Amino acid sequence: MCQHGPAPLNAESFPVYTTGVVSPRQPPEPAPMPLIDRAKFKALAKRSRRFLVRVNRRVPPGLRTALGLILIGGGFLGFLPVLGFWMIPLGIGVVWLDVRAFRKARRNRNGR
Repeated sequence: MCQHGPAPLNAESFPVYTTGVVSPRQPPEPAPMPLIDRAKFKALAKRSRRFLVRVNRRVPPGLRTALGLILIGGGFLGFLPVLGFWMIPLGIGVVWLDVRAFRKARRNRNGR
């Protein structure tokens, strides 16, 4: 005869929950990793600085603003495969090159 009903319970069928207390038998948990490595951050800052210097030297001011706005717009579509959220700060940096130039020109024109 077939017996219907729940399966018999044994010790292996129950999940084991821990309280977070480290016992002498368990090794301590490793320290959490930082979000970004300092060396990688410095390398990224150096590359973005080089890009901004190159854009400042080679791209005319009106086109720089358009390029910066395109980068910012592409950054907002960062969830797409080719584009990325890294484009937003880079676009702000490119636009800032022109804002700085406009401030300097306005200061020279006003005689300050």
